[in-house]
Amino acid sequence: MRNFYSNIQENYSKLNELEKEILEFIKKELSSKDHLSLNEVSKQFFVSPNTVVRLAKKLGYTGFVQLREDIIHSIIPNPNNQSLSIDNQLVQTKKLLKNETIDEIIKLLDSKNEILFYAHGLSKYPCDIAADKFRILGKNATVYNERHLMLHSAIHANNDTLIFLVSMSGQTKNLVECANVASVNGATMVSITGLSQNPIEKIADLSVFVDYQKQVFEGMDISSRFSVSYFFEVLIAKYLDRLNNV
Repeated sequence: MRNFYSNIQENYSKLNELEKEILEFIKKELSSKDHLSLNEVSKQFFVSPNTVVRLAKKLGYTGFVQLREDIIHSIIPNPNNQSLSIDNQLVQTKKLLKNETIDEIIKLLDSKNEILFYAHGLSKYPCDIAADKFRILGKNATVYNERHLMLHSAIHANNDTLIFLVSMSGQTKNLVECANVASVNGATMVSITGLSQNPIEKIADLSVFVDYQKQVFEGMDISSRFSVSYFFEVLIAKYLDRLNNV
């Protein structure tokens, strides 16, 4: 059996924007039911079945059926709308992380003098810990989660600035606004989002995907950010290892 997350890791960059949107729809639908037909997908997006088959083949499958079955086996269904277990978040996030991307981020950490974190809501907390550790390692690191301060920093960003954009949905308006401003001013950006086609990963120079299952209680987002913490821990460990071997 092929592994969905391994195939995503290797082939996601081959997909165009429509194909990414179709893939997210398939993944979302199969998280709550165990069957989805090729015709249902093609009708949803007003495309031919061959378009969906080509998407599957780009990801390394023989066709839509194999893609569908692999998603079903690789992703634990969530019929009760409860968050995935912490263990599963760890396993799936580990599969999504690309060593090449982490290596590129480490090169950026070496070359940039200012590290900024743009986050919203609970995503701020893993950023706080990561920023503290980077400061211990001698980096100038700051976390922003308030729009006006974030925008002010984006206006003053430059080509010596590295920004981590942390949004589980990838659609946080404040982050999109500030990221666009920082991009115009020459900053380099790394997005950290759930696996989806989203505005923030489009803006970023490098994209990191982590496992994410939305959980809401009384209208408040209480989704786990464990996968974000895991990514930063992996990144810092590898960066520290490089520093110790210089």
